[in-house]
Amino acid sequence: MHSLGISIIIPVKNESENVAPLVSELKQLTMNDNGFKIYEILFVDSESDDDTLERIMKCSAGFPLINAVSRCGLRGKGAAIKMGIKSSRGDVLVTMDGDLQHSPFQIEGLIQPILKNEADIVVGARKHDNYSFYRKTLSRANSWVFNHLFKFNLTTPNEGFKAIRRDAIANLDVKATDFDFDLEFLVKARAAGLTVTEKPVTLRKREHGRSKVNTVKVTLAFLRRMITLWLEQRKRR
Repeated sequence: MHSLGISIIIPVKNESENVAPLVSELKQLTMNDNGFKIYEILFVDSESDDDTLERIMKCSAGFPLINAVSRCGLRGKGAAIKMGIKSSRGDVLVTMDGDLQHSPFQIEGLIQPILKNEADIVVGARKHDNYSFYRKTLSRANSWVFNHLFKFNLTTPNEGFKAIRRDAIANLDVKATDFDFDLEFLVKARAAGLTVTEKPVTLRKREHGRSKVNTVKVTLAFLRRMITLWLEQRKRR
């Protein structure tokens, strides 16, 4: 199982200052003997209006594993992830943020349940982060509602740091195109009979750029998506 190839998918928008430091860490990761092979690193740029895309292209010149994926009209984190999945070729897909809060050096632990045939999807369980009390409270409330409605037991179901067995999700039809992608993805994965587990991850403090998360707006989007998914499940029953 250790011969499986990994594709790392990184959705970015206006993360210019974070590109080079992240690429440096990713390069170091590929040089370590981790027992797995990284096929490619896909940066999916969602119409950045700074020089994020240019910096990715510059980094790719000295690091051939990097590919920049960009398309005009691509909006939303979920849409970027779906495009990255479609463009990738690895057996195992890892999705992570491009703001340096997710450390590439935690990927090895994240993918272990898949390499051992113990799970189809592994979700990062945030144990430490630097979020405000307000944001943590809303996140916990969202997680409780999600777990209660859909019978999961995940610490942070909306965490974007995930490992996914590619062939398991070939037929999932996820409609969400923004931050609510993660929730719909998990519900449809469970409905398809896939095994979902979690691994602890530690989030680092954002040093550069600004978060794209409007907490109230994202919370409302989560609630709308959860209600829609719950009603869909009831109708199928």
